[in-house]
Amino acid sequence: MNELPSESTTVGCSACGTRLRVPSKHFGKEISCPKCAQKLKVPAGKPPSNSQRRSPSSPVVLESVTDLDDDDWLNLDETVPKSRTVTPAPIQRNHEQRVDSTKESPTPVAKPTRQVEDSEFAFVCKTCTAKLHFSLSEVGKPAKCPDCYTLFTVPKPAPNAKLTPAIPKSSSVDSFHLVPSEGKARRDGNYLQHDPLEIMKRAELELRLEKEKSEPILDEAAKNWGRRYFGFVRDGQLCARALLSGIFLSSLGWALHYAATHVSEIGKAGLQFAYFAAFLFLVPFFAYTVAIGFALIDKAANRLVRVREWPPFNPTEWVGEVWMIACVILLAGAPGSLIGYLLMVGLDMSSHIGLGLIGFTIWLVGPHLILGMMDNGSLLKPISVTVVGSLHKCPDAWGAYYFFASIAFATLVGLAIWAEQEMSFPVLIAGMVAPWLIYFIFHQVGVLAESIGEGMAK
Repeated sequence: MNELPSESTTVGCSACGTRLRVPSKHFGKEISCPKCAQKLKVPAGKPPSNSQRRSPSSPVVLESVTDLDDDDWLNLDETVPKSRTVTPAPIQRNHEQRVDSTKESPTPVAKPTRQVEDSEFAFVCKTCTAKLHFSLSEVGKPAKCPDCYTLFTVPKPAPNAKLTPAIPKSSSVDSFHLVPSEGKARRDGNYLQHDPLEIMKRAELELRLEKEKSEPILDEAAKNWGRRYFGFVRDGQLCARALLSGIFLSSLGWALHYAATHVSEIGKAGLQFAYFAAFLFLVPFFAYTVAIGFALIDKAANRLVRVREWPPFNPTEWVGEVWMIACVILLAGAPGSLIGYLLMVGLDMSSHIGLGLIGFTIWLVGPHLILGMMDNGSLLKPISVTVVGSLHKCPDAWGAYYFFASIAFATLVGLAIWAEQEMSFPVLIAGMVAPWLIYFIFHQVGVLAESIGEGMAK
């Protein structure tokens, strides 16, 4: 390396590291670094001769000077230094420049100014699968995913996790340099392909699964409650028969209502003929309705989806069912009709009271008689030990029957009372609804028979 001239000396800036060549007139004085404005003390030296002394107005001359021990800088032997006047430049730390007489030398890359004191490890977000990095000093602290904003606690790294030098996150770092990384990218290449809507759907699915696990599972009886007590409406043929029966009953009721309100036109003989003709139509109608009702009892008692066998249009095939229902109405309705008659005669009460009492006794005693006759296989044995014993052993089944049947019977009595008004509209409504209520009562008797059979078998 060439020796420095006697009229100058070199001083290194302690702040930015720039090497300065200072003329002798500044020996022992304090100067400012032209790069970072740092105050520097020039050591005292031998003053130069008068021929070598510069004028007082001579400025500080800057040259880029390097130490022989530092391989990162250019050697002064490669160029011929030439002095030039320099104006102090803005602060630019961690960078050293060489002023050359012919060209500016390329700016070298500075080495890191701080030592890495921590290490970091990779962690995958469980919600959006983004690959995150945390330092060891952040373990156990709360954090938030920058992609899906999920809050979590930074876990400990796995035993086989690869630790890499951590980038300081303090604001006190003066500068840094971006250099090519030798490791892998911090995130997977497809991390931008995660759709926020997809992430939200995944979170909602996980929440729903957790909710289903926490809720108690309903038993089979609760799930099939609607099918058990109202399943007869799922049979299309039954619905068609109920609709046709309602149209027939409404038409017949409207004809009787018209005859009763126009007695002056048709006369008493015409009214009596209308009642007789209605009776001839109603007997086979109710007989066929009863036959369908027993088919519903068989369907509900055996838990069938549809009626196994519909009754044929042959009155002789319905005789057994019709006789059974006639006996049940006589036996169950007799107490109600007797009490209603005494109230109407003794207390001069309305006939509606007698009609309501008949419906009440049939509702209360009717299922015992029907199931008893069916269990014994005889009309002469209406009392069955099994049916009577089920009152104690199967109270829930009887309670369900009386609840649903009470609604149906009360609606039937209310429709009958409403149809007595001098209007045709109530008659039409009562005729359309009555077949559905009758089928519903028979269906509840079948459900009761199935519950009794299952309960007594335990």
